[in-house]
Amino acid sequence: MREKGDIIFELGDPGSSIYFVSSGEIRIDMPSEADRASVDSFGKDILRVLREKEAACGDVYSRGDHFGEFCLLSKGGLRVQTAVALSQYTELFALDKEALWKALLYLELRERREFLLRLMTTCGDFTFA
Repeated sequence: MREKGDIIFELGDPGSSIYFVSSGEIRIDMPSEADRASVDSFGKDILRVLREKEAACGDVYSRGDHFGEFCLLSKGGLRVQTAVALSQYTELFALDKEALWKALLYLELRERREFLLRLMTTCGDFTFA
């Protein structure tokens, strides 16, 4: 359980989990221009996609939404955003990278690709890519 103002993760933190919002709200802050200088080239590519996601879905995530998924694809897995709890009580479920990849091994390659594409291009009921 997170409380209002709790930082879930910050720009540059090692990321090993995707988060699913069960209750409450989370705000996702994109890095400032100055902070973007510290992001590697892979992170800059991710930021372009995340800006599209933010334009389509906004920067506040609530029940049924997920965030933090892009660190699952990068080798270093550094966060390129900051996530902050907005609600007095926010409940999140985290799925770590290792558990996700183990589960994906049971899927056919095509199904794996489809799942990851949906994961990376949806926010709640909305598909943005």
